[in-house]
Amino acid sequence: MRPLILLSLVLAFAAPFANAEDEVDPAKALLEQLTALRKAEDADGLAKAVAEVPEIYKASADKSLKGKLCGELGKTVKDKDLGAARLAAVDALVALEDPKAAWKAMGKMLPGPKVEEASELQLAVVQAGGKLAQSKAVKPLIELGFKAKDAKVAAAACEALGGYKDDKRRVMILEELITIGRRTRPGQSTEKATSTEARERWQAVAPGVVSGLNRISGRSIASFEDWESLYDDYKKRPKELFVD
Repeated sequence: MRPLILLSLVLAFAAPFANAEDEVDPAKALLEQLTALRKAEDADGLAKAVAEVPEIYKASADKSLKGKLCGELGKTVKDKDLGAARLAAVDALVALEDPKAAWKAMGKMLPGPKVEEASELQLAVVQAGGKLAQSKAVKPLIELGFKAKDAKVAAAACEALGGYKDDKRRVMILEELITIGRRTRPGQSTEKATSTEARERWQAVAPGVVSGLNRISGRSIASFEDWESLYDDYKKRPKELFVD
């Protein structure tokens, strides 16, 4: 065999392997970019980069890389120096369509009941809890509905609970929302009867309670008082409150 022909055959055989080595995994490349931007505290650049994560995450078959991408988003959410990139990371986590992994990455940023004024980021995490509808978020969201000092947090938690319409505990969640409404509404106890603070709190929380009840049930009812009346009518058969 002539040397030139032999060389051509060798190059033709090696070409696919060379191309394979030259190809860069998009998930790996994006992970490296996210890490570099986060460490450089480039909030604007990072905000743009995290928006690319959901599409690449869903297209990847590499579980290890997907876990690292999700973890990198979680680190971004927790980093107080990253400004708007943190909110972008919350949105990206929700868009992954992987609720369990997403909530694991950001769930610890849920505000506690004692927080007097929640940040925009904390409220976004509360809202994300309802979009992801992860079982581990149910208990803390209910607790926030009852006990959060910040009325905005209580309202957001109640609305988020409406996202659990497909959860097997939806009857319990609906009943908890009714109880939250009854306990928050002024006039249900002596100390709340004339309290301006209690009235203002109810004005802030009531829309969240009604929204949560409507979302979880599939109904469209205007006020908590109307919801309370309907609930009393169906109290012995609460499953019928849901419009499937």
